Amino acid sequence: MSSATTGFKRILVTGAGGQLGRAFRRAFLNRSLLFPVFVDSQVFYSDVEGENPCNLSEPAAILSLLERIKPDLILNPGAYTAVDRAESEESLALAVNAEAPAVMARWARAHDAMMIHYSTDYVFDGSGVSPRKEDSPTGPLSIYGQTKLAGETAVLATGVQGAIFRSSWVYSDEGHNFIKTMLRLGAERDELRVVSDQTGVPTSAHFLARMTLHALNSANARDGKDDLNLMSQAAVYHLVPRGTLNWHQFAEEILGAARHAGKDIRATKVTAIATSEYPTPAKRPLNSRLDCSRFERTFGIKLDDWRVDFEKVMAAILSR
Repeated sequence: MSSATTGFKRILVTGAGGQLGRAFRRAFLNRSLLFPVFVDSQVFYSDVEGENPCNLSEPAAILSLLERIKPDLILNPGAYTAVDRAESEESLALAVNAEAPAVMARWARAHDAMMIHYSTDYVFDGSGVSPRKEDSPTGPLSIYGQTKLAGETAVLATGVQGAIFRSSWVYSDEGHNFIKTMLRLGAERDELRVVSDQTGVPTSAHFLARMTLHALNSANARDGKDDLNLMSQAAVYHLVPRGTLNWHQFAEEILGAARHAGKDIRATKVTAIATSEYPTPAKRPLNSRLDCSRFERTFGIKLDDWRVDFEKVMAAILSR
């Protein structure tokens, strides 16, 4: 892994306007969060708009960007994430979630670069109650899940250096997400109805960015030692914080934190409902529990409880 042994000099972050992309921007700006391997790195951010514009549905545009920047590390949180709309925009979802990562991975493999790709709990069918391991059978219920799984398969097939991190229920203090929706509706309505039979764990985008940097630094520190090269070929890792709850419980946590902070929350009741009572175009997995023991074991860390980042994000949102 020549890149890791010398440090990453040119880093490309796709989807820079999304929750995880913005979290990476803040992480790289906050030098106290960076490890030695990143200190001298030059970071390029790409999105459809803004800096280094690139439409991830256009392979030629992706290749042009890669050839211009020539990154030795690609962080690819860029994705088509409109889960319900994907049911009627399958071609676009497939282009962004599967074909684009394949283009990046093939380029990275040919240029001895590393790639970190991000995936989702939606690759599973959500059956049962046990946490899914990386090699558990997949079975996506939606077009979104199918295209994300296709992206994983395409990246792994190239043999590129790096990793694929599967996560769930991503949120941040920036962008659109469940927390902001609950705060808005909680201020507008007397009662909220939230599904209680979908179980997983909320994952902060800042947690994902922080753990990504930890994993890369860990790989750099151990590269060449004990014949162990942690990211010499991409593998799948589950990456979420510790804990388990359902969407109804999460909604109550959000509104409770807002009330505690003195915010005007009109909703006095949060009613638990079944998924069948809230039909959507795309089916959601009921069981989104992910076993992260491989990540902890491989990169030598105990993951935080979900409340650690949740409290920080809520404080940032409520202070505005």
